[in-house]
Amino acid sequence: MSRNVAFAKTTIAVLERNPYPGIPALSNAQVLPLNSAGDFESIASLPNSNCPVYLSFHEHHQLLADVVEFFLKAQKSSIVLLRISMPSGMRLPKGLLDERVLMLQDISSEEEKLRLAGESFVVIDSQLVRFRLEQGNNQLTIRVYFSQSKEEELEFETLLVNRGFNLDRNRTDFDWYSSSEAISSITSGGEG
Repeated sequence: MSRNVAFAKTTIAVLERNPYPGIPALSNAQVLPLNSAGDFESIASLPNSNCPVYLSFHEHHQLLADVVEFFLKAQKSSIVLLRISMPSGMRLPKGLLDERVLMLQDISSEEEKLRLAGESFVVIDSQLVRFRLEQGNNQLTIRVYFSQSKEEELEFETLLVNRGFNLDRNRTDFDWYSSSEAISSITSGGEG
């Protein structure tokens, strides 16, 4: 399924509510082992996110699994790169355990390798906040390195909107990436 991919369509979605309203979820609340005044001072000095927390760890993994499964179901992508903060200390949904899913904290070098190889793949960059001390902006950035029909794009956008995301339509665009062959084709007016 390898081919020369010249661009990635980038979609930026901002989570604005819980993705699974009305469905009970396990709480993230935990009692920290704070025993001394120094323990309390240390925890108070940690950076605190100003971003609202809309989902638990479990909901976060399920949401990512929903997005991953959408792309794997289409069978156009041989690989899904998923940037995810770890560890979370819990079982992952089945959709994230597929052999075509690669979860990393830094996806840039792997993305570059796949892009240069001309692979069809998807990058999912999760900046979703799961607890107050986590730094993030509740954005999900998706880069698709293969062509989608208008129907597939609409189905994907509907999935995101139904899960509580606002699509920043001004920031959904095409980023041009290319191997030397594709660059040559573009700069020579398509004569290759």
